[in-house]
This record gives sequence, C-alpha cells and structure tokens, in this order.
Amino acid sequence: MVVAAVIIVLMVYFSDTPSAPTGNIQGVECDPSEGTVFHVHTHLDMIVDSKQITIPTGIGIKQNECLCWLHTHDTSGVIHIESPTQNKFTLGQFVQVWDSTPEISHTFEELTHGDKNLKVFVNGTEITDHYDVIPLFAHDEIVLVSGDMPTSISTSYEFGRL
Repeated sequence: MVVAAVIIVLMVYFSDTPSAPTGNIQGVECDPSEGTVFHVHTHLDMIVDSKQITIPTGIGIKQNECLCWLHTHDTSGVIHIESPTQNKFTLGQFVQVWDSTPEISHTFEELTHGDKNLKVFVNGTEITDHYDVIPLFAHDEIVLVSGDMPTSISTSYEFGRL
C-alpha cells in the first residue's frame, strides 16, 4: 500500500508540473531562448491541388517553455533558423519539428495528403531529391507541390530586413 501511495503521489506531482522542453528532434533542440550564432531565414510555400496552403504560426514554439532552432513566428511561410551552433539544417528536420508541435492543428502529412509524390522546387528549379534532405539555406524560396501543378512556381521571396 505504501508503494502504491508513493507512486500515485509521484504521478500527480509530475502531471501537474510543466513539461520539460521537447529535447532533440532529429538534431534540433528546443531552448528557452533563440540561438544567435547561426541566424538565417528560408521561405516555404506549399501548394496542394493548385491551392496555396498557409504555413501555421508557432511551429517549433512551446509557449513559456522553449523555442526550437527551426520555427515559425507567423503564417508568412518564413522558417526562422536560429541556432546556438553553426549547422546544416534540412526541410525534413523542419517537418519533424512541425509534426512534434502539439498546438498545431494539422500535421504536414495531413496537409499534403500523406506527403507522397511531392514535387520540390528551390528558387524555381525542380529538385529531384526527397523533400526531407533539402537543405535550408539563407533566403531560399522552397515550394512544395502536392497534386495538381499550379500555372507558375515562385522563384523568390521578399525577405525585407530578415
């Protein structure tokens, strides 16, 4: 009985304690503040059956807990890459962060119909590699297309002061 009581007390204590930061998602950490050593931005457009899909705000952000090195602040499609170390990050890592963010209502796979047969364009050029290995470089415009092809593909994004 004593052991059972201790287990119940511990379960209640830990269930009421805020959860710890997510930890490592394919090499992407979730830290209490933004990293400043490596700070670049990439833009992502998603087109499903010729319709623009809004990239969710708050990907990689756990309010009052942590901020993943790959995240979004708004629905512009700008991926913020803010890391405490110089690193190479990929679109696949961003998708894993997206799908690991509990507050996001739709997963990447739900929005892209299972992410099968996606066409990938970087700065207007079709890339034959799978999306998960596409590197996230400063000021690249990445367009993912699922289903019907749109009449045109964006080749750049106006980053302004980013």
